[in-house]
Amino acid sequence: MIRFTCPVCGAAYSADDARAGKRGKCPKCQAEFLIPAPEPGTESAASLPPKPEAVADAAVEINPCPGCQVRLSVAPSDLGMNVECPYCKTAFLASRVGLPDSVPPADAGTTPRPPDEHDHDEDNERPRRRRSSRRADEDEDRDRYDRRRNRKPGAISAIGGMLLGGGIYALIHDVGVGAGTCCLWPGIYLSLVWAILAIVRGSAMLGQDDRGGPPKTLAILQIVLIINGDVVNMILGIIALTQLNTPEAQDYFERHGSYDN
Repeated sequence: MIRFTCPVCGAAYSADDARAGKRGKCPKCQAEFLIPAPEPGTESAASLPPKPEAVADAAVEINPCPGCQVRLSVAPSDLGMNVECPYCKTAFLASRVGLPDSVPPADAGTTPRPPDEHDHDEDNERPRRRRSSRRADEDEDRDRYDRRRNRKPGAISAIGGMLLGGGIYALIHDVGVGAGTCCLWPGIYLSLVWAILAIVRGSAMLGQDDRGGPPKTLAILQIVLIINGDVVNMILGIIALTQLNTPEAQDYFERHGSYDN
C-alpha cells in the first residue's frame, strides 16, 4: 500500500502498489500529481513526505471509491461532500470508513419538519374538493335529466301549431259565414268561442311553461266545426286528435301530471 500526500494542499492519500507511477487528481484542491513508487521494505509513517505546516487537521480515511475501490483520505471539512476519485474520476459522497455512503455526517443532518396547521388544512381540503366535485357532477346530471324531461316532443308542438293556426283561420272563416247568414247561423258563435280558446291553448303549448292537459276536447270541437263548412279545421282536428294518441304525447302529459283519459 502506497501512502502519500498531495504536494499542494498536503491531503494524505493511499493507493495500491499497482497505481505507482500513474497520474491522479487531488479531490480537495484538484491539483494533479504523480503517485510515487512504494519504498522498499517499509510503509511506516517515517517514509511519508513531511506534511506542510499549513495543514492543521489530519486527513480522514473515507470509504473506498465505488468505481475502482481505491481507499482515499480527505480533510475533515470535506466529509459529507461529493468528491472525485483521482483515478477513475467517479464522484461520490465522502463518508468515514464504516458509515454508509448515503448517511451524511452528523453536522449536516436535518430534522424533519413537524406538521403544522397548514398541513391539516390541506388534508381536510382534499376530501372537501372531492365532495364539491361529486356534488357538481350530480347537479349537472340532474340538470341534464330535467332538460331532457322538459324537452317538448315534436307532436306537442305540432298540436299547438294546429290549434293556433286553426283558431286564426276560424275567426276569418266566421266573418265570411256571418256576413253570408247575417249572423243568424248559431254555428258561428260556437266557432268564435272555440277560436279564442284554441288560440290561447295553442300559444301555451308552443311556449316553454305549458302545464295544461291534453286538448282533446278542443280537437273534437275542431272537427265539429264542419257544421260551418270549415273543412280546414276539420282536417286539422283529425290530425291533432291522432297526434294526441301517440306514445310521445301521452308520455309528455303523464310526466307533467296532466294526462286524463
